[in-house]
Amino acid sequence: MMSDINPEDYQRLFRVQGLRYLITDIWMEYYKTKKALVILEEGYYTSYLPKEVVEQTLQEGVELFTNTQKFQSYRREFLEYISSAQRVTGEIAHKNKLSVQDCREFLTILSDFFRYYSKTEFFYMDRAYHLSKENTVLRGNLETQGELKNFARGVLNTLFFGAQGYLNRVLRTLYEQFGVTMEDLENYSREEIYTLFQEQRVAEEIVRERNCFVFLGAGEGVIVDRGLNAEKIARQFDTRIEMSGEITGVVANAGKVRGRVRVIKAGYDNYDQLHAIIEEMKRGEILFSETTSPDLLQACHKAGAIVTDQGGMLSHAAIVSRELGIPCIVGTVHGTHVFREGEMVEVDAHEGIVRKVGIDF
Repeated sequence: MMSDINPEDYQRLFRVQGLRYLITDIWMEYYKTKKALVILEEGYYTSYLPKEVVEQTLQEGVELFTNTQKFQSYRREFLEYISSAQRVTGEIAHKNKLSVQDCREFLTILSDFFRYYSKTEFFYMDRAYHLSKENTVLRGNLETQGELKNFARGVLNTLFFGAQGYLNRVLRTLYEQFGVTMEDLENYSREEIYTLFQEQRVAEEIVRERNCFVFLGAGEGVIVDRGLNAEKIARQFDTRIEMSGEITGVVANAGKVRGRVRVIKAGYDNYDQLHAIIEEMKRGEILFSETTSPDLLQACHKAGAIVTDQGGMLSHAAIVSRELGIPCIVGTVHGTHVFREGEMVEVDAHEGIVRKVGIDF
């Protein structure tokens, strides 16, 4: 139950801006089986897994990627899902009027995405990576999985994000049909979307309370809290950030370099502005981000080094840094909060340390 939550039992996964109640409800359809925890507070969405579950997923990853037949079956199913999902959701998203059946099919397909995509995450792949140095089969399967992850991330963006993303297209159509704003619809659950067709709306005070919420996976179901109770739980997970001018993380690609900090917080509320943000970045700056993805590839090419708050040895940042031959440190947790834009830092990707070495502009 919510009252039994102990922060020490959880490992932080992702912290981003721009994800709200509806997307959390979609994401939790799979992750409830992993007893995931999601907290939204002050615009920041942070997800966690129990440490014991992370141990299980890491071992599941080893078993998947060492068994070529099993891996190829998973890969084939994922690609078949993607092909069908793109076709069906695209058709629904471009309709001028939606039925409740359209909405059920659309949101079910989106929920199914994470059943496959979860196995591209660091909490499935990292242990397998460390074992792959002496296992050519494992190494080959992980390389294929990395390529699949980058492809699937592009599909995820098409389905979920940006003004022209399919989810936003559907929400715009629902706004036109029912007069509920897109901002409010983002704070509906899937079931509440369906009840719009029965002329039922979520009370305004409930929607407003969802600016802070907690979702807790409970196997077959999900426990949800919001408002003051959610704020109390969120405070349990607040960690004091030590502003010492130095952070540590995991070396994803060795090297040592100095440069100015460029923080890019690629939240999903600024998805359509990312290109302009990256254009402002200067070559040789040190890219700090929660994580990277194909959306930030141009920024990675400009960067003198990459530092991320989360991720593992097969995260996008780790793979790209090795391809580009630039230093990379992942899993710093608070790197984007400790350093400010324009500060001079040294990235020591031999020791896994980033430290401030100069003054601001």
